[in-house]
Amino acid sequence: MCLITTTATALLWVVRNIPPTSGQLQVVNQINAVLDIIRKLKMKMAKQSAVVEESTQQETTTHGRRGAPNDVNDANDVNVDGRAKQRHSKPSTNMAVRLLQWNVNGILAHCQEFQQLLAIHNFDIICIQESFLKPDKDYCPTGYNSVRSNRPTAKGGLITFIRNGLIYTQARRPADMECQAVNVRTSLGTITVISVYEPPTHDAVPPLFEDLFQQNNIIIVGDMNPRNRLWRSNTNDARGRALEDAIIAHGYVVLNTGVGTYQTYHGSMTHIDVSLASSQLATKCRWATFNNTMGSDHVPIIITINARPERQRITAPKWKSAEADWNVFRDCINDQIDDDVDQLNSKIVDIIRSAAEQSIPRTKPSVPDARNL
Repeated sequence: MCLITTTATALLWVVRNIPPTSGQLQVVNQINAVLDIIRKLKMKMAKQSAVVEESTQQETTTHGRRGAPNDVNDANDVNVDGRAKQRHSKPSTNMAVRLLQWNVNGILAHCQEFQQLLAIHNFDIICIQESFLKPDKDYCPTGYNSVRSNRPTAKGGLITFIRNGLIYTQARRPADMECQAVNVRTSLGTITVISVYEPPTHDAVPPLFEDLFQQNNIIIVGDMNPRNRLWRSNTNDARGRALEDAIIAHGYVVLNTGVGTYQTYHGSMTHIDVSLASSQLATKCRWATFNNTMGSDHVPIIITINARPERQRITAPKWKSAEADWNVFRDCINDQIDDDVDQLNSKIVDIIRSAAEQSIPRTKPSVPDARNL
């Protein structure tokens, strides 16, 4: 490319400095056109190179293996200031299901940050842990339906928001723990999304995670506070080993890519928010996080599923003219018209003429030339 540019530039200099000829202007124009094409190609190549370099630096993949982070999922698909890359903010093409997983640490306390997130990004399903909502408090963003599980005591609580128009049902709670499930219809069939919250207590007996893995086409997300090197924790604990046993026994895949999800008081990041998927569904999933906790102490997690969400087909209501009571119809009209038809017509014409005179300019009246008579 550099050689072509140099050659074209040299030819242009020669043509401009030799004695003028009849074809010089045409040659100059042709060379200028070639140089313009070359400049555009160089700019396009530079942009492509920058995109490749940026994606190489910001995206992290891991080796896909059963029970391990899947290599089809990208890590940290965000800019350095915590905002997701611009492609996430584009309007949805309805060719993918976008799921947000987030321990919000109080939905009302961080309502403003949450609304800002929804104003920029499109999500079909939103799984919120630690909503902190009491039964007498209500919250649901515009454009969504909600499924709630409240705690009568402080903290805890789950909400799942489903975008209006999606076909979904509330599923039976799959386990004897704080969780909820919804079935959402997609082009891949019905996908069950399970949201879980398990507080950070020392377990004498680990939670019965086994009960969460009883179906196919499932995504399990939540703040379960387990520690296991399978999702890049520094250590294994009893809860993490119990969850690992269930993952391996049922052939599930950890979608986490090793990026921390919880910010401690000391500023370090740990891995206590876990995202899991059944083996076939995992190949359709892509996992990413924000670098910004958005006011919480957990980062929001975005899971993109390569499936088209099915939507309700809503048709406009039609008049059943065959079943109309025309006598009532006529009486209703007569009751609302005080004047007769001729007077009503004259009134409408006068209104239109008055409006035209006040808003539409008119031409001057013309007098026929006597010579043309």
